[in-house]
Amino acid sequence: MNFVLLDVAVESGRGTAPQAAGIRAKFRRNEKTMPFENTSLSMNQSHSRDTVFSGTGELLLKSVPLNKITLRVAGIVGESVTDGPGIRFVLFVQGCPRRCPGCHNPQTQCLGGGTFMTAGEIMERIEKDPLISGITFSGGEPFLQAEKLVPIARECRRRGLNVMTYSGWTFEELLEKNDPAWNALIELSDIIVDGPYLQEFRSSLVKFRGSTNQRLVNVALSLKTHSVQTL
Repeated sequence: MNFVLLDVAVESGRGTAPQAAGIRAKFRRNEKTMPFENTSLSMNQSHSRDTVFSGTGELLLKSVPLNKITLRVAGIVGESVTDGPGIRFVLFVQGCPRRCPGCHNPQTQCLGGGTFMTAGEIMERIEKDPLISGITFSGGEPFLQAEKLVPIARECRRRGLNVMTYSGWTFEELLEKNDPAWNALIELSDIIVDGPYLQEFRSSLVKFRGSTNQRLVNVALSLKTHSVQTL
């Protein structure tokens, strides 16, 4: 089975990149944090965005049926309470270039491993479970398959589910990439857990993370304030 690559374009006349790309150069490290108890509130507020993007540009994906979009998947956990707030559907994508020492999921690193699933098959599983409050993209490195995850994230948002995405890159690095599909996944995510796993900073006390250098980034607030805001 072959991958179906999605062509991405930026709407002309309203800027050359979505909000995430337009402000990437303005970001600065800001250690101000919000209480984690406010997470659900900030997520619900961000769902008021009916379009995929806000700001200076709107990313347009060609209309491709979900059953024609194929991903490499390492695994799925149908109901998890350890990969984000609430009960979550967790999609572990296959492939990661970072090879962090002590990685919790080393079997997900091989770029040619995993199994193939369509976005349609994934959405069918999500829709069958009324208990799910959100979806988490983990891995592996989700941003390696960003263009395949964007339609899934968009469909989840339309159904009132929040989106949480893990990445070995920092939030600033994700923005600096200035890739249209990456920008799309950034803006569709309510929370991004960023940064590589570092064994020397390992901690069992931080929520939903493996090491203390990783951050729970409030995406909407970070894009609004042009600085990284954490939960």
